[in-house]
Amino acid sequence: MEYFNTKKTADLLGYNDDSYIRKLISEGKLKAEKKGKEWMISMDEIWRYGITNQIAQNNKALLSSNFELSHSVETLVAKKRGRDISPKDGVAAYALTKGFKTHGAILNLCKAGYGEDAGILVRSLFELLITLLYILDDLTEERAYRYMSYDWVIRKKMFETTITNNPEILSKFNERRNSSQLDKDLFDHVLDMANKVQEKYGYKKTTWSDRDLRSMAQAVERDKMYDLVYRLYSQNTHSHARTMNDYARSTSEGIEYSLAESENWIQETLIAAFDCYSQIVKAVNDHFSWASGKELETITMRFWEAVAAVNKDSNK
Repeated sequence: MEYFNTKKTADLLGYNDDSYIRKLISEGKLKAEKKGKEWMISMDEIWRYGITNQIAQNNKALLSSNFELSHSVETLVAKKRGRDISPKDGVAAYALTKGFKTHGAILNLCKAGYGEDAGILVRSLFELLITLLYILDDLTEERAYRYMSYDWVIRKKMFETTITNNPEILSKFNERRNSSQLDKDLFDHVLDMANKVQEKYGYKKTTWSDRDLRSMAQAVERDKMYDLVYRLYSQNTHSHARTMNDYARSTSEGIEYSLAESENWIQETLIAAFDCYSQIVKAVNDHFSWASGKELETITMRFWEAVAAVNKDSNK
């Protein structure tokens, strides 16, 4: 592998001198090895930093708005205390915090040049949004109870998959179960509760709801979003052939392998991530009647202004 000193690295990255390169190394933003008196940086590391720096600069406005949204949620949650009142409250709190972490992971992947994989998480964020909206749209608590009760079915399936279908594990588990009343009671309780909720709600396939995701999206008036976001990012999630050119393509010289970080899917993913999570935040804010609606509206307005500017530049 080829290595370059800080001066040559500065030239390759377009800086006038190597003082900024040394600063990046001291901050841990650029990996380097000390050889004698000089810091040496590999060509791969120079390429990685160049791409990620370019991504940050090209998508500065979109990244900034997304981070502003994250910061607003951190500030909001720091001032609030949870209310353990109803299943709906629990689902709303879960969606806000789960969405926060998923949204953060998406931003980190986009900054690093992995837009394709970040898009897979956008699909997860969309599923969370639809689940939340569908549960909150119910005037009763029944959908929330149905959602939370499905956990018993999952526990039962975990027992069946990891224990019942593995003779060695099953044998050891039975020994432990027979020697411990606590373990026996726990196992029997899980099976009993799973059977009860299954009889009550009639769960089908591998979903908690009585509807599939598309039907739930239609019920909360997000069917167009389903077609645009969920179906689009399902291509990467399920490794459809439609996405092959993002990873490997045929050229006159043979197959070109796209192993390095890139700007593929970055803009689309940053836009979709903000759209999904901002809607989750708004739904939770409305549910708890928190007085942060105007701040969210301002952040959202600035974001869509940034999107409009990006679209304008891309059409030039």
